[in-house]
Amino acid sequence: MKKDTPLKTSIPHVEVPEFQACIPDALLGKVKDDTNRWMLEQVSTMQQSNQWQNKKIYDIFEYTRKINGQVISLQEFRKDLLAQMEAEHKLQSVKAESKAHAAKLYKVIVIAFLTIIYPLFLMQWTAGSVTEFFKFLW
Repeated sequence: MKKDTPLKTSIPHVEVPEFQACIPDALLGKVKDDTNRWMLEQVSTMQQSNQWQNKKIYDIFEYTRKINGQVISLQEFRKDLLAQMEAEHKLQSVKAESKAHAAKLYKVIVIAFLTIIYPLFLMQWTAGSVTEFFKFLW
C-alpha cells in the first residue's frame, strides 16, 4: 500500500490560537456589572485577534513579495535563456551556411585548377604550347 506523504512546502500551516481576555484584575475589580465585564473581555479578545490577524496579513504580504521576486527572477532567467538559445541557433545556421559556401568555393577552385591551371602547367612542360590550349578553350 502506498502511504500518503505530505507535500513539502515552505508555506507554514496556520492555526488560529485561542485568545483569552487579558485585562488586569485591578481594572476588572472596579467593574461590578457582569455585562460590562463580559464586554471588556470580548473587546480584549477581539483586540488580540485583530493583532494576530494583522501579523498574519503582514507575513502573507512578505511571503508574496518574496515569491513575486522569485517569479520575476525566473522570468528574466527564461528570457535570457531563450535569447541565448536563439543566438546559438543563429550561430549554428551561420556556421552551416558558411560551410556550404566554403564547399562551393572549394569546388570552384578545384574545377578551375583542374580545367585551366593544371593543363597550362602541363602544356608548359610538355610538347604542346600554351597558345594551343587557349585556342582549345575558345
